[in-house]
Amino acid sequence: MSSIQQQSQGQQAPYCSKSNSSSSSSSSSSSRNSTNSSRNPGLETPPAHEQQQRHNQEHQQQQHHHHHHQQQQQQWQQHQRYHYHHQEQQQKQQQQHQKQQQHHQNQQHQQHHQKRHQHQQPPPAATSASAA
Repeated sequence: MSSIQQQSQGQQAPYCSKSNSSSSSSSSSSSRNSTNSSRNPGLETPPAHEQQQRHNQEHQQQQHHHHHHQQQQQQWQQHQRYHYHHQEQQQKQQQQHQKQQQHHQNQQHQQHHQKRHQHQQPPPAATSASAA
């Protein structure tokens, strides 16, 4: 009997001798029921220390999961930061490239405009020669 009790205390095994009076007095106060169940695992309700241990395990799992989630978030933020930095560099390069293109286009446009302007005007050398 002592070995079974030691086993039930060590492993929280959900079996024990069901022939005790506490199972019949389940309609009594819940506090007495909880103390009885903690002394005798194997009732309808699991013992209090087993519930506590199960709660601790769940809590540890949640904490572990939460910590893992935090790590994932950190990695994602670092990835975003790198991505954002990369985008920023690309945007700067594109802006510089656009400025160069605009500058080039402006020069072409001005040259084209000057050519048309010169073409429309009569050549000044010819008029001066005819006048003379």
